[in-house]
Amino acid sequence: MLTDEINYFPNGGAAVQSAVILLHGYGADGHDLISMALTLAQDLPNTVFYAPNAPQKEMNGYKWFDIDEMASASVYDRFLYIQALMEKALPNLPMINDFIEEIKLKHQLKDEQIALLGFSQGGLLTLMTGLMRPDQLAALVGCSAVPLAINSAMPLGKVISHPPVLLTHGEDDDVVPFIGMQMTQNTLADLNISVTTHTVPGMGHTIDESSVETVRHFLKKHLA
Repeated sequence: MLTDEINYFPNGGAAVQSAVILLHGYGADGHDLISMALTLAQDLPNTVFYAPNAPQKEMNGYKWFDIDEMASASVYDRFLYIQALMEKALPNLPMINDFIEEIKLKHQLKDEQIALLGFSQGGLLTLMTGLMRPDQLAALVGCSAVPLAINSAMPLGKVISHPPVLLTHGEDDDVVPFIGMQMTQNTLADLNISVTTHTVPGMGHTIDESSVETVRHFLKKHLA
């Protein structure tokens, strides 16, 4: 079960009109992403932000699913490796969907008033969750996300929502290489999903200031 303890509420007690749920990466926690809310809230004064911790403890942080830390970056261009990661991610989806329903009920929101944002393996979960929900969310953002493909973990028939998607990625990412974003972009294009990309030369496996600003403008367009 995910908790809503790590959050950022609108200033001055403003009424909540939308929500952004942030899913962190491997070995991190919700605090790793909730700091983005300070910038994102500049254009979303009526938005609440939640950053739940993943369910599994990992050293000083948490994880959504196991990864092969010894794997070469080149494995990310292999279909079967991507499928294996997506199959590991799949058991988390009911828990994330339950959390979305909890936030909807707490603030009397609809799916169209909620956006998901995830980093790395949290980015993959964001995309899988959003594309397979029966009701369409406002927007999805994947930052340095683990690649997405149509396979047994997410067959074509299970893709029933088509929310707009933003992908950000560093061209020098040595954890999830840049080809991963290109794979996801191609997958989304084949599904006729509107996808925007922001790439950063020289950036590794992180979210830089330019990416946060791009996310801010994207969410303003789809939530404000």
